[in-house]
Amino acid sequence: MQNFWAKVKLACMTGVADRTNEDIWASSAVIHQQLGFHPGLFVAPGSVGPQQAMLDPAIHPWLPPNCVAPWVPDLLGEEWTHPNAVLVVGSALAGFIGGYSRRDQVMELSDYFAAQTWQAFQRVFFRDVVSGDEDYYERLCPLLNHPRRFACFDLVRCSLVVRAAATAHRRRDENINTRWPDHRAVFARYAEHPKSKQWATARLLDSHARLIIALGFTAEYGLVRLVADLGMRVRDSQTGLLWQERRLREPGNWTYGYPGGSGRSLASRYTPPCWWQVEDPATGSPRWAIVPLVHPSSWGSDPGYRKSRSLIAAARRAIRRW
Repeated sequence: MQNFWAKVKLACMTGVADRTNEDIWASSAVIHQQLGFHPGLFVAPGSVGPQQAMLDPAIHPWLPPNCVAPWVPDLLGEEWTHPNAVLVVGSALAGFIGGYSRRDQVMELSDYFAAQTWQAFQRVFFRDVVSGDEDYYERLCPLLNHPRRFACFDLVRCSLVVRAAATAHRRRDENINTRWPDHRAVFARYAEHPKSKQWATARLLDSHARLIIALGFTAEYGLVRLVADLGMRVRDSQTGLLWQERRLREPGNWTYGYPGGSGRSLASRYTPPCWWQVEDPATGSPRWAIVPLVHPSSWGSDPGYRKSRSLIAAARRAIRRW
């Protein structure tokens, strides 16, 4: 699997401009000046929020008070706008900052703040976090069929975690789990922030790619809601039925459920193969296929994405007929 990442040609390596990544890098930290997002909300152990806003001078004494790191730019292949590219979309990043994270692949905070551009950040992020990460990025390799034609990003471009208590000048933050209602509310707040929706929309519209892979049901539901809010028609490719959102008991409950209901769980989509077909009402033509897959952290039900690759192949055949 590691051979794929060794061969990739990333936009950050060649100095290719990208307006969405420029905006993520320049304006994401400013979000934490807004009501409900200030870093002062996340100082106690057990707080739920972005690791980028939970930086601790007790661990890194050189940090000024209320210091916030920029959110994470999208990982782009050089030809991510190609019609045959694939857009791989997750829900939120896991914690990855050194001194605060449980994972083996971490980025040191000094390197984080040393980066002056999104390209400089991503070159180090790719080296230290992506390459060799057996828990997430290496598991994506079977889904990426071209070293330049892909984009990998999350609906929430920061690391949503549960703050741990500091021990011996370090923390081991847990990732959030939308099984818990209070975590759902936090995820929804960040996913539905106008900037998050702006960046996700721009990433979809600025590419000619037609295949979108949603990693897990939270990303699936978020993408379906996003394109529906754009005025697109979303229908089940197998039944032809148009999607309509069910009534939610709590506004954030969409983060823990299947947009098609339990009858359209991830496991039910392999036979017969089905996905979400997104149509532009202005033309009546299909624009995207959103193919939901199990999240890499849960691929025990589909190791190596063997069943999922057949589903993707079926979606690609349908796309060629559009």
